[in-house]
Order: sequence, then C-alpha cells, then structure tokens
Amino acid sequence: MAASRTSFLGAALRAARKVSGLTQADLAARAGVARATIVQIEGGRGRLPTLTACAAALGQTITVEGGAVDGVSVGTALADRRRQMGLTPLHASALAKIRIQSVADIEAGGTMVLVATVEKLAEALGCRLGLVTAGHDPPG
Repeated sequence: MAASRTSFLGAALRAARKVSGLTQADLAARAGVARATIVQIEGGRGRLPTLTACAAALGQTITVEGGAVDGVSVGTALADRRRQMGLTPLHASALAKIRIQSVADIEAGGTMVLVATVEKLAEALGCRLGLVTAGHDPPG
C-alpha cells in the first residue's frame, strides 16, 4: 500500500470544524452526507464537490492563490494558471504525475474529481489551496 500523503484541504476542513465546535456527525448532518464521508475527506480522500459542500456547511469556501472560488471555479483557476505558465494539459499532467484526463476533469469542474488529485495539480502549478470564511477576503 502506498504511503498516505497529507491533504491540506482535509486538514483545513478538520480545523474549521473543530473551531466551529462541531463533531464529524454534526458536520455530516449539516452537509447532508454520512459521517464516514467526513472521515474520508478529513483524511485526504473524497471528491472535491463533497469537500466544497462540507466547507459551505461551515461557512467556508475554497481558495486558490488567495482568491475565493467555488468547487467548479477551482478548475477554472487552475486552468488559468496552467495557461499562464504556458503548459499544455499533457505537460501539467506530467508535472503533477496525474492522468491527462484528470487535468481535463478538474478544469471542467467534474463531479468525480478527487481532492488529492486537485491538490497534486495545484502543487505542480505552484498554487496554494485553502479554506476561508465565505464572503471574506483571505489573509495576506
């Protein structure tokens, strides 16, 4: 079995949940998912749209390079960054060590996109991902 890599977004969701004083079961009820889904997402597994819904249930939104975006726009922001770098989807997939179809799925806002895959692409493109309170500008 491959070594598990730490998910920044999963850890950020866990921290936001704890700051809100919620249990995993509480967040699951708010987000309309099973508690096991929260466990998966906080552990770096799961799909981006589900993480986006859980973040929204905490009043949070995903950020890319400091700009708040929704789950679909994460892909748009990463596609814009890829183009700014002069990379094709094939080159970006090679840098991130993911399938080219994964790049296409992320950029199209696909519903089956895994959080870990998005994090790999963002890292390869030099983008920071995070969570911020919805309606507020991220720090820095």
